[in-house]
Amino acid sequence: FPVTIGDILYGDKNVGALILDEAHYIRNKTASRTKAVLNLVKAKRPNFLWFATATPIVKSAENLYPMLVMLDGLKGKAPVRIKEYRDKFCLRKANRFTYDGWEYYGCTEIFNPYVRQNYNLITLDKEEVLNLPDKVYETIYIDTAPKTYLQKSNLTVDEVVKKLEDGGGTGDHIASIRRELGLEKVASSVSIIKDFAEMGGSYVVWGHHREVLQQLSTELNIPVITGETSLKERDSLIAKFQNKEIQGLVCSIGAMGVGVTLTQASTMFWVEKPYLYSELKQCEDRLHRIGQKNSIKIISLIAKKTLDEAIQGVLHLRKKLHSEFILKETKHGQN
Repeated sequence: FPVTIGDILYGDKNVGALILDEAHYIRNKTASRTKAVLNLVKAKRPNFLWFATATPIVKSAENLYPMLVMLDGLKGKAPVRIKEYRDKFCLRKANRFTYDGWEYYGCTEIFNPYVRQNYNLITLDKEEVLNLPDKVYETIYIDTAPKTYLQKSNLTVDEVVKKLEDGGGTGDHIASIRRELGLEKVASSVSIIKDFAEMGGSYVVWGHHREVLQQLSTELNIPVITGETSLKERDSLIAKFQNKEIQGLVCSIGAMGVGVTLTQASTMFWVEKPYLYSELKQCEDRLHRIGQKNSIKIISLIAKKTLDEAIQGVLHLRKKLHSEFILKETKHGQN
């Protein structure tokens, strides 16, 4: 290479090209990471700037705002002001708890054409490009104790679904409700997972709350990796798993959702799911990546008539939003 990493970060030289992978991590314009990338682009003024991501839209058109600002800056264009951008490209609803009284979500109909007309957007289907095996989805509904898990919030499941679909929050109680539901699901989930484990296949179990993950680990008698697991121990457990020394792993969405390979398994179980489709997809792709030889079976364990169904609803909506933006242009003959 004409320059080293040190030259790029600390030197005075400009660079010919700058390629940023996992670009969805700079979707928040006020985050330190986003500001650092913006400063890097301003300082180095690359002739070629490429953002690569499988999930450019997480919640709304605003997720692409920092990237478009950087691209406009390199072309000498003044960036669109954030208020004008939101009003033009995002759906919105009143929310008295936000700075300007509005909450923004989704994309207006003109956003997709705007991006395609003004920027070089290339979309490729990962499964086709990498020739990966199929993903197979299965939902298993489980019964829980006769609790609504929504009593504290005074909301029905349908009301929660509507709030989540509109891009809004549901109040401070939802976090504790999710935790209670996760703990309630452990017994039924363990029974189902043990039936699979008896057949001898490798598997991964995904969850969110520390107490839920620990209980799953104890009941299944397999290791757990959370944010509290040291890097050395994490790498050791992953290596043992990939070498078939461990049959199963319980994984935290936050700690294991990116940057690791778990291709020894071709079956995964969702005991708790994230709200964000991008996080869901990243976790699935720990198994569904280069090196995987088998079709991936993704099993969702859903508690009927609970918050689980609300989360399913919002994930379906955000997957639809993602799919509508990322067209399979290879099938339309575009570049």
